[in-house]
Amino acid sequence: MVKYQDDTVAVLLGSVFDDAENVLFFDQVQQISDNCNQSNSILNHTKTHTMIITTKKAKLIVPVST
Repeated sequence: MVKYQDDTVAVLLGSVFDDAENVLFFDQVQQISDNCNQSNSILNHTKTHTMIITTKKAKLIVPVST
């Protein structure tokens, strides 16, 4: 059996003020990926995008997925 789940949007809203909160934010992104795997849904990482909107001049550190 093959399941298709197209055009799903997950929106995570939050404020990131330091490196620790940055890590927590991307932990939540990882949890979404893990939940997809547990429900036998495949999250296509090549079509997955993260959009960060900020007024800060400092860049957030985006972890490399493994």
